[in-house]
Amino acid sequence: MRSPYRALVLRIVFIYIVVSAVWIVLSDSLIFVLWADAAWIVQTSKGWLFVLFSGGILYFLLDHAMAERSRFEQELETYAHYQETVSALRQSALLKSEQNILFNQAVSLVALTLNTEYTSLFEHRVSEKQMVLRACTGWSDGLIGKTPFQASPGTLAHYVLQTNEPLLVNRLANDRRFTRAESYLQQHGITSTMQVAIMAETGQVFGILGAHTTGKRDFLPDECHFLQEIANVLAIAIGREQTEAALRVQKTILECQTEASLDGILVVDTQGIIRSINQRFRDMWRLPLHDQALSHALILEGIRAQLVDFDPFIQRIRDLVAQGDAQHHEEIVLRDGRVIDSYTAPVQDATGNYYGRVWYYRDITELRRTEATLREREEIFRRLVDSMDDIIFTLDCQQRHTGIFGRWLERYGIPASFFWGRRRMRLPTQKRLASMNRRIPEHFRVNMSFTTGYREILPSRYRHRFRRCMIVRARLLAWLALDVISLHSNRRKKPTVPWLNTRCRGW
Repeated sequence: MRSPYRALVLRIVFIYIVVSAVWIVLSDSLIFVLWADAAWIVQTSKGWLFVLFSGGILYFLLDHAMAERSRFEQELETYAHYQETVSALRQSALLKSEQNILFNQAVSLVALTLNTEYTSLFEHRVSEKQMVLRACTGWSDGLIGKTPFQASPGTLAHYVLQTNEPLLVNRLANDRRFTRAESYLQQHGITSTMQVAIMAETGQVFGILGAHTTGKRDFLPDECHFLQEIANVLAIAIGREQTEAALRVQKTILECQTEASLDGILVVDTQGIIRSINQRFRDMWRLPLHDQALSHALILEGIRAQLVDFDPFIQRIRDLVAQGDAQHHEEIVLRDGRVIDSYTAPVQDATGNYYGRVWYYRDITELRRTEATLREREEIFRRLVDSMDDIIFTLDCQQRHTGIFGRWLERYGIPASFFWGRRRMRLPTQKRLASMNRRIPEHFRVNMSFTTGYREILPSRYRHRFRRCMIVRARLLAWLALDVISLHSNRRKKPTVPWLNTRCRGW
């Protein structure tokens, strides 16, 4: 701390040095100057007065310097006590104490350190637009968590929330900035108050920390800085707790999604070490139960027992982990005949940092068996159709040909692709079919059967979508075959049979 008399002392010393220097220059002898000054002081009464006056000034300056030193040491001691208190609270916050315990410890330390009668910590609930007391010292019982108040304009809380700056009020009754003081301050007769905002890491104000006295008190800037340091420690602890809570929620959601997945999920890090598996993966690879902690080696042993060729499998995993950004898809056949579909992709963040790889495994054994059964049935159907004299047309919902089968095509050399999607068939109704059959001989009549299996197994609201999707079995007439042949050879030639011209032009 700089003394206000330091400049005066420096001026006196400087004047004495200048006068002595001038005397030395004029007398050309330093010893003569010193001897002359000493003789003048001893031999004259003015010299003794000069000695007394100089001694008094020196004593006054030394006493003031000692007082300044004592005050400076006291300030250092107070500052060290402030820092010790803040460090104790910071250590409690690092130990992950509960929020209520940390708040109570903070207000108690503030009350003991600042020697105030009342301290308070209010939480600002944005959704409810209210201030709720979370911790305090000196207040009436039953106020914590109850009797919330609104930070309306004109109150101290509204000022702190809007400005986010420390508030020092020495005489609350004389401060014209606040027209509506909080009721709890008036009930307890608060005269002087100091309040600071607890700013969370998200940028929102979590609450207000305050120290209050019933008597008039001029709060010092160092005391305000101490209260702000306590608020900063609380803000860091609150922000960390909020972050941890959000991470726990995200982790829970991710775990639920992983466990609810129909696929077996395997996650490895950049070193190829297995970090996570779900229950579906355990069931698929016949691993031990979920409550047993499995290490990397145990999981590999379980996979080895199910695979036919384990070494190529593990080598592919190592190569993919080393590549980083590659994707891979394959099918794996197990010892018991099951077929597993495997897909892998890298685990990367938005900036492209690589953290490992994830595998998805799905049991497609039933799918492959169904496909094999369908292929067998299709082959049987094709052989059956090829052995018949009938022609079977397959139509889609738009009545376009999607397939045509029969030896009749091979007999006349007509390619099946001639009908696919090129012509639209008009399906005659039962009444029209009966009318057509009466006009031609009995042995030439057209026989059609409609397959309605799709409509029977579907709900009624979906049946109309499949009314036009059917398989038509038609025994063609001899003249119809000739007409199709002529149409294939010359499309401009019109059918020669009147009934074909009017009713079957859509073929």
